[in-house]
Parts: sequence; structure tokens; C-alpha cells
Amino acid sequence: MTERTLPSRAIVKLSPSELLQRLPDLGPVMVVSRVNGATHERIGPVEDVTIGKGEFLLRGKRHDSRIDPTHLEAVHLESSGGAHGKVLPKLSFIDRDGETVFSVIGMEGTEAFFPALDGVVFEELPADTEKRKMPTGEVANDDPGAVPLNAAVLSKLPIVISVERPGFSQNWRGVVGEVKPAMSFLNIMTEDFHLHLKGGAVGRWMETVEGEEIILSAEDASGKAMGFTLRGPRAAFGSI
Repeated sequence: MTERTLPSRAIVKLSPSELLQRLPDLGPVMVVSRVNGATHERIGPVEDVTIGKGEFLLRGKRHDSRIDPTHLEAVHLESSGGAHGKVLPKLSFIDRDGETVFSVIGMEGTEAFFPALDGVVFEELPADTEKRKMPTGEVANDDPGAVPLNAAVLSKLPIVISVERPGFSQNWRGVVGEVKPAMSFLNIMTEDFHLHLKGGAVGRWMETVEGEEIILSAEDASGKAMGFTLRGPRAAFGSI
């Protein structure tokens, strides 16, 4: 299997469950999920995949992802484009409504990504002609989403940043070194994790105490839960 024979867009003719078990063979990847203005990207090899209680658990350093395969209907491949001319192949895990639950992006291009998929059949899809606009705008200085994140930067204490949606949840644990507002998003960029939180997405935080930690659950301006949470010692977040 070589890059020049790969379709630019295709349905992967292998079940989502079978593909999940191959993720450790794909090398360094980015596992991406989006929930209501929050994009959560864990970076690095999937070191272990286990199955228990009806779900898959993906483990890596400071990461874990839980996936209910009953929510997944298909997997789509994209292998065109990429940064600086390098193709970063992407597998999108699709639910029965046609929505992407999460994606797995190969960070080292097709050469490292596709040997693990040797022999897999692809059903080609039409080229994607949709033009996507780059986001623009500034994030307000008093944006509610920034308050606990900036406090965590000052505290230098490790926190857990999580997203959850039907059939999928993902956590990262570490120290937030910096929050960078850019292109209408609040951005956290570390070696093994990226967060992109759209300015104005968070209306307020709801606090729950659990043992020695607090959980901050984001709600939008209408009071609807976003599926985006922060967790850590109270000292990490100060007073919100």
C-alpha cells in the first residue's frame, strides 16, 4: 500500500471496533473530539487498548479515552492536504446520524500511519468541495472560559481537562503552562495536548466537590451543559 494509491476520501470497509484495536500500531496520533465550542486533542501513541464493560479504553501518557462502539456506525478516511504539503491522514469515526464522534490523525504522515492498515478495503467518496473559513476575531479579556484556565496557569498545579459526548469521553492531565487567545479561541498547546476553546462558548461554570478536588462543568449562555469540564484541587482554580 503506497500513498499514491490511497483515495483522498473513502469509507473504510472495516468495523469501528476492529479499527480501534489497531490504533496502537499507527504510531504517534492526535485523537480529536469537539463538543460545543471545545476541541480536545490528545497527542502521542495510543499505548494500550482494552475492552471492558461494553467500552474501549485507550491509554497513553497522561491520557485516556473511553469509547462506546455501539454509538459508531462507520469510519471515513481522508488523506489529502496537510501542513506544509505533508499529508496527515485522518480516520473519522462516524455515528448513525452521520456526525463525527472523534477523529484519529496520523502525525507522521502516511508512511508511518498506513502499514497498520495494509489489506483494508476502501470505498471511495466524492471529493470534499466545501470551503472552510478560518475563524477570526478576538476573545474578550473577561471571557468566562478563560478565568479558571488562567488561574491554573498561575497555580502551576496539575489539572484534568475533559470532554464528553454520547459514546466518547477523553481526559488529559498536566500542568497548563500558558493560555493563548488567538483567532477567536483560547488555546492551550503542550507537547501532548491541545485545547481550543471558542471565545464566548462558556457562559458559566458549575462547581461540584468530590473529595479533595472540585469539578468545574462548563455551561453555555443558556445554561446548557457543554460536555467540557476541568478538575483539580481548589487551589488550582482560585475563586471563580
